[in-house]
Amino acid sequence: MLKSVPYIEINLDSVQDGLRLWIDARRPESLFDAEENASEHNEARYQLVEGCFYDYELGFSGNKKQSDLNYILGDIGENIIQQHKRSASLGTIAPNIFVGTIYIPLHEKTTSKVLFKIELEVQPLKIKGRDHRDDYRDMLEMITEKCTDLLLQANSPVSQHFETDYTKDSQTLYQKFAFIKSVIGTDEFSEAVHRIVTAPVTK
Repeated sequence: MLKSVPYIEINLDSVQDGLRLWIDARRPESLFDAEENASEHNEARYQLVEGCFYDYELGFSGNKKQSDLNYILGDIGENIIQQHKRSASLGTIAPNIFVGTIYIPLHEKTTSKVLFKIELEVQPLKIKGRDHRDDYRDMLEMITEKCTDLLLQANSPVSQHFETDYTKDSQTLYQKFAFIKSVIGTDEFSEAVHRIVTAPVTK
C-alpha cells in the first residue's frame, strides 16, 4: 500500500557515511513511500506524481559540515533535474509528463564520475491512487489491443510482417506481455485453437 508522506529522506551511506537526499513535496498527496510492496510490483520505493514539482537537498545528516559536500545530482534530460543557480546541492525535480522509473545519477563534483543511481517512480496523474497499478496496466492493454487491431485488420488491402529486433531492448517486459496478450487473448484466437484441438488434421 502507498503511504502519502510530506517528504522523504534517502540514505546514501553506501556512497559516503551520513550522505542524504531529502525530497519535499510542494503539493499534498503527491509523494509516496511504497516500502511494503514496491519490489513485488518491480517499482522504486519512493514515488512521485507526473506534472508535480519537488524540492530537493543533497547534504549530510548530523554535525558534518555541508562545505565538505562533493556531490551533485546529474542531468537526465528534459529539464527534470533543475539545480539551484547559487547552490548545486539544492534544486527542483520536475517529472513533467514522464511516467515510470527514473534513474538520477549521483556525481562526484570534482570528477563528474557517477557513483550511484537514485531510483524514483513517477505515477500517472490521471490514475493515481490505491488501484493505479491495475488501472495503468488496463490502459496499456487497451492501447496495445487497439493498435494491434488497426495493424492486423483482416479486411486490410495490405499485409503486415513483424519480426524481433534482437539488437534493441523493449522498455519493459510488461509491454511485451501486453502485446502478446492482445493477440492471443482475442475470441478469434481462442476459436482457432478450439478448431485445431477438436478437428486435428492427421495423415
